[in-house]
Amino acid sequence: MKKLFTIALAAGLLVIGTQANAQIMPGAGFVHSTISGQFNGAKEDNVNYNGFYAGASYHIDLPVKGLAVTPGAYLSVLSNYNDGSVRVGSYVQNTETRTNEVALNIPVYANFSTYIPNYPGGAFVYLGPTFQMGLSSKSHLEGSGVLETSQDTDYYAENFYNRFDLFLSIGAGGVIGNLLITVGYNQGLLNLYAGDTADTYYHHSNLLFGLNYKF
Repeated sequence: MKKLFTIALAAGLLVIGTQANAQIMPGAGFVHSTISGQFNGAKEDNVNYNGFYAGASYHIDLPVKGLAVTPGAYLSVLSNYNDGSVRVGSYVQNTETRTNEVALNIPVYANFSTYIPNYPGGAFVYLGPTFQMGLSSKSHLEGSGVLETSQDTDYYAENFYNRFDLFLSIGAGGVIGNLLITVGYNQGLLNLYAGDTADTYYHHSNLLFGLNYKF
């Protein structure tokens, strides 16, 4: 997957570099991400993250009217906070855990757009892969009550998660002048789990809301 990610990045840069009419589209938005799966055959509760993404895409028109390819590069930053308590006899153990994830995302979308008569813009849909390389996935746990604890976990360094993922991405949006409003969904296709426990898998899925500006 690492080789595939490198090839996708190099191909995207090559296409951008050979297109004099490519239009840059910086953008940013909100991400709601979910990790779902099972451990040792037992289904686990979903873990939800919220955060943002920022970066840029290139809009490259193809010979077919309305059809374009839009490679890009975006940095995503996600966070999850969870607290709870467990009663041990007459005592209560409290825990607080915060997990942060940072990733580089390389989308390569086929984009079809059309302009709406008597309207200052249009609409578009897109479909394609998004290649992801995880840069950081760490959590910090604090415990108080029965036992004072503090623990840091690096999921990549401890080989719990794989750094690389491949998403199938689909979305739609509207165009008002040079402003693009986008709603999208990414479904992770690869198993994030890097350990040895049998019947264990985790998958990412993302819901995105964003804005891009086309120069």
